[in-house]
Amino acid sequence: MRAILAALVLLMLVGAGASAARLDEQRALEFIEQCRNTGDQTLALPYLYWGLMVLEDAGQESDAGQYASHVLSLQNEDGGFGFWPKDVSTPEGTLYALTVLRMAQADFPHKDTCAQYLLARLERDALTAERSFDPITLNELHSGLIALSMLGAEVPGIERYLHIFAQEAGARGLYCMLTVQRAFGLPVTNRQALISQLASITTSERVHGAWRIPELHYAVESMAILGGTFPNIDQINSRMRRLPRAPLSSEGPRGLVGLWRTIRVAKLLGKETPWLEKRLERLPATLPVADECYGPTPGALSELRASFLAFELVGQQGAPPEALVQSTKRHQQDAGYFESWQLSPPERFTDSDRTVHRVAETWQALVGLQLAGEAPDKPDALAGWLGEVLDQHLDELMSYQVLQMLECMEMIGHRPENAPELFERLRQRFGSDLPLVIRASQVLGVDAEFPGAGDILSVLPDRVRVLKVPAEASLLRETFESLATIGEDYEGTDYFHDMLAGLQNPDGGVRKPDSPHSNIYDTVAAVRMARALDILEARRAAHRNEGLVISVPRTDSPPVLDGKIFEWDDAARVSFQENSARAKQDPNSTDAFAMWDDECLYLAFRVKDANLQAHPKKRDAGDIYLDDGVEFLIDPHFERTRTYLPNNICVHISLAGAIDDDHGTTQGRIDRSWHGDVRFAFELDGTLNDDSPDEGYGAEIALPWTELGWVRGVEGARMGIDLCVNDRDRKEDRYHYSDWAGAPKFHVPCDWGMMELVGETP
Repeated sequence: MRAILAALVLLMLVGAGASAARLDEQRALEFIEQCRNTGDQTLALPYLYWGLMVLEDAGQESDAGQYASHVLSLQNEDGGFGFWPKDVSTPEGTLYALTVLRMAQADFPHKDTCAQYLLARLERDALTAERSFDPITLNELHSGLIALSMLGAEVPGIERYLHIFAQEAGARGLYCMLTVQRAFGLPVTNRQALISQLASITTSERVHGAWRIPELHYAVESMAILGGTFPNIDQINSRMRRLPRAPLSSEGPRGLVGLWRTIRVAKLLGKETPWLEKRLERLPATLPVADECYGPTPGALSELRASFLAFELVGQQGAPPEALVQSTKRHQQDAGYFESWQLSPPERFTDSDRTVHRVAETWQALVGLQLAGEAPDKPDALAGWLGEVLDQHLDELMSYQVLQMLECMEMIGHRPENAPELFERLRQRFGSDLPLVIRASQVLGVDAEFPGAGDILSVLPDRVRVLKVPAEASLLRETFESLATIGEDYEGTDYFHDMLAGLQNPDGGVRKPDSPHSNIYDTVAAVRMARALDILEARRAAHRNEGLVISVPRTDSPPVLDGKIFEWDDAARVSFQENSARAKQDPNSTDAFAMWDDECLYLAFRVKDANLQAHPKKRDAGDIYLDDGVEFLIDPHFERTRTYLPNNICVHISLAGAIDDDHGTTQGRIDRSWHGDVRFAFELDGTLNDDSPDEGYGAEIALPWTELGWVRGVEGARMGIDLCVNDRDRKEDRYHYSDWAGAPKFHVPCDWGMMELVGETP
């Protein structure tokens, strides 16, 4: 058992040394190219599903049969369905597929394998939902159960899933529970109590004030199943009339979802929706015929930004669909572009709102023209308008909108005359958003310095890496590209190569951590991020001193802590001299030693110092390093972050016996709340705090492994470490130091050396 435990701990500790998996860039680029070429011919399963649902609920005819063969082709080997060819299976995708096949009255020959997939997935999702509430998992549980009911499959222990839905006290959980009971023919035993609960939810002022179409749909559908009535039906009807009228287009399923919910709720409330009739007439034309039903992403128009970046990645000059070029040219007034609804915008939109929307439309139009190899009709007027918007509306624009404005300037080759002043305004407002500010300096041609930017930018990836926080490639890409742009490096790139490889799907695309499906945004970001990581990795390799390695032997005879350096002949030994700026005829020199056993890490210092100075101080006084003494910093799991995180520790011990010990925080700050169980002893060859000549001192230290979060020492484990000596020759003297790693500044683990635990010395 002990050997197994040691092996597990070793795997945890030395995992950082394994070679990283890497993103398959070629497959990712193939996915991007595939997305780019499908254009408006794309028909993803969600769009097909919602389109047919809209037509069915509106009482209009739809020929679902022509899509049956396409839907059947989406079934994967595991029995489930993805949203498009090669996409991973999900319960939601499987439900969509089964619904379309039911509408088409098509034969489904692989029901058993589909049911097996769904049952296995139910168990996994239930374990997740029981640990913590997650709306995505709740949706997958509900989709899986409804799909199983359509297959006529038995679900053992279905009460477990009903209980999970009941824990979500809102209308959504109630809707999931009731629809599953209805699908499996289970009775509702507490009908009146559920009606009262639902009525209570819908009369809450807090809920009613934030009422949106999904919540309204869940509540109305649930009440219809229960056969009850709402006490506030007039309020609900009033809210119904104010529901947003989402645009109907071929850009993806979002507009169709809102359209279907609006029709469904109106029908349940007995209301008419005349404003939808013209939009419904257009819907069948947006559903392509079966031989066009291919594509890994729902529509090129909604993926415009990613498509633009995709051209850049594959090094090609391509053209967007002709429909995109035509839509680009259809609405232009003066310099900016706008959508047709902006000609008579709703009253809830202010002039500032319209400007913000116009920024987005202008950016999209310019990207489309650039992809088509065409230029805007009025570039000078456009340049003036862009400058005017930034000047007058900068305080109203969000960071991504400012980036759109900057990219518009870049696309038309415009650099405003007041670029330095504009950059300063941007810096004042968005100074904490370093990727944006760095990008602005490039576009505006401003030579700006970013002191400390490397440390600030490293906080996010350090936290993601050490705390194992899920993060999107599209979020991290900006950080790593900014580090590469300003000439910084980064330790720990292997982790992020592993992360990207783990997010890459069989179709070559990259997904978000909370979604199983590939998308072009994150795929483009992943390729760009991987390239930035390669730059940082090469730069870090050039900067790192590979000689900073200590092989620390195991001992069966732990030292007696008395400060006498006699038992250390077989220990690892390193030497270093004072490296502070002070000129000194006889600089301090240090021999440092290390060894280990099951219980402790042992360190020793033999320091040559001609003047010993140290004064009594309280623990964690914060200035103990100003006295003569020793210091060590340890990165227990060799995570080599630039940020000083909770796993990292630092211990100062002065010759007067004062201790200052701390660890990091998730934000990279020093936290002195940690008090380590550190045992130590000094032997002085001289006297403290007088002017008589001294020879130096010896120090011995024992640090239990438990203080580093380990059960015991493990042969082969690696740690980051720096060994330091602090020096003061006179009471009024300023701080001087020497350290083994020669770190530019302390509390930066990636600048420390490495200590590896080895077996006993022969």
